[in-house]
Amino acid sequence: PPRVHAMYCAMEARALARQGDSHACAVAMNEAEDFFMRGTDGEEPSWIQYFDSAELHDEFGHCLRDLHQPAAAVREAERALESSDPVYPRSRTFSRLVLVSADLQRGEVERACATATAALDLVVRLRSFRVRRYVQDVVTQLSSFIGNPAVESFRQHLRETVGTAFE
Repeated sequence: PPRVHAMYCAMEARALARQGDSHACAVAMNEAEDFFMRGTDGEEPSWIQYFDSAELHDEFGHCLRDLHQPAAAVREAERALESSDPVYPRSRTFSRLVLVSADLQRGEVERACATATAALDLVVRLRSFRVRRYVQDVVTQLSSFIGNPAVESFRQHLRETVGTAFE
């Protein structure tokens, strides 16, 4: 079915982005978008219903972040957040943390810290290993900006919210 094919293409795009192959990633992203648009709600298997436009844009945000195209990654992460359903808090958290990473790549430290701080409330409730790994990645990225007041404020909120596990 088209949306299943779109999901597989999006996964391929993510793998290609991690390998740094921007051209092949773009091809896979285009194919994912094309197949996604061919899908029809209600005609896809029930297990793929979670793969909505927010999920597609989130996947693209991951790809573009990994390819160090932060402006495009921010646009995709914001599109994912704008169109996502609050019943998927874990997916929304991933999108927020991709947005944080992309903002840090752009040098938007204050904005990144504000988004990361807002995401922490969900991180605590989710109890997801994968979400915690994303937070650890953000903490690692922020280590380049130690001394920045926004970073120090985020680190303090992190300690208060989740303890010292990320230090």
